[in-house]
Parts: sequence; structure tokens; C-alpha cells
Amino acid sequence: MPLVAERLAPRGDPVVAVQLDNEIGTLSWVTNSPDLTDGLCADLARWAVERYGKDTAAARIGADPADPAAWSAALRTPVEERSLALHDDLGRYMRDRYRRYATAPAPARRKRTRAAAHLNRGPIRPTAASRCSGRPRPRMSPCSPPRDPYAPTGAR
Repeated sequence: MPLVAERLAPRGDPVVAVQLDNEIGTLSWVTNSPDLTDGLCADLARWAVERYGKDTAAARIGADPADPAAWSAALRTPVEERSLALHDDLGRYMRDRYRRYATAPAPARRKRTRAAAHLNRGPIRPTAASRCSGRPRPRMSPCSPPRDPYAPTGAR
């Protein structure tokens, strides 16, 4: 997180907290109804073959991962005896998918979505604090030391 580290409040910049994109996939996770698009089904087939091998992946889902139509149908309408394995695999796969997304270089994330995580620094406006340090320090009172983000409320 070097990009964020250089902008932290103890260094005089405006970042006091970081939220690690915990909204990735929230809707499908909360509603327990994943978006089983053709692309996701194909990627899950790749993941399952890597994890289990082709034969075990086919046995767990009930379809050949090399047959996209059969594999997708088995994922979208699982038979009862394979539903628990599918539920487990889908959860593990989605965690891996989110990990790959979150650790991908920024240009790769931007290609997938316009809402990729970006550091929202806001506008840098010179303030009276600029006279103390010689550089812009937005949203801080003049010449005050940066606040410790871990200090109790009201402490400096």
C-alpha cells in the first residue's frame, strides 16, 4: 500500500483511514444468488480443474468442465446430491476470484469495471498550513501537527 502510505495523516496528508473494497460481490453474496454468467461458469470450470483435476471436478458438479453448455447447466440447476459440493466450491471460487480482482494491477481492474477502486484524494487546496510547511495540506488547521489516527477521540 505504498500509494496510500505516502498520503497518511501522520505525514501531513489527508488520508486517515482506508477501506479495502469490501463491496466486491456483496449483492450476490448477501442474496445467495450468484450471477452465473457464461464467463463466470467458464472461469469456475478452469478453477475446478486446477483445484481438483478434470475427473474430480466433473464428479463434484455432475458435468464435464470441457463442455461449456453442460457445465453451465449443472451450475445453474444443480441436482440435490451435488448441491452442497457446489455451494462449497462456489464459495471458495468466489473468494479466489475476488482475491485475483483485488490484487490485479489497476489497469486490469479498470478494463473490467468503471467502478474500480481508486484512491479518492479529493482536491488539494492550499491552506494556511502551507505557510508553515511550504506545501499544501488540505483540511487541516494552520500549523497544527497531524492527528494520530489511533489516538482516543479528541486527542492530538
